[in-house]
Amino acid sequence: MIFWLLHLLTTMDKQPSFPFRVIVVGAGVAGLTASHALRKAHIDHVVLERGIDPAPPTGASIAIYPHGARMLQQIDCLQAAKNACVPMEGFVNRMPDSRAIVDSKFFEYVKEKYVSSFAPSTLSYR
Repeated sequence: MIFWLLHLLTTMDKQPSFPFRVIVVGAGVAGLTASHALRKAHIDHVVLERGIDPAPPTGASIAIYPHGARMLQQIDCLQAAKNACVPMEGFVNRMPDSRAIVDSKFFEYVKEKYVSSFAPSTLSYR
């Protein structure tokens, strides 16, 4: 949906001749990105979110990989993401007793394979 919307917004040479309003369902990453793109294009829209709090105080993070960084650049949000993110070096999956079952340097591989000015990063909310 976001790719289609970005394509539509970048190829439109004029506003439609009829009024319309877009409904964005969900205030997750995709919904908020769509809302941002619609706002930049001056398209009337509303975001509907079923949750009471769109950013509940529970530990969560969003990983941003090179392809996501390209999308953020297209909607002029990459620098803000760079300022808010921490580059990732690896990850560890643990059992309930905290014993590590996976210790991966996956992000080092991504940096080597996909040369990018934006290394895989994470935006955490705790």
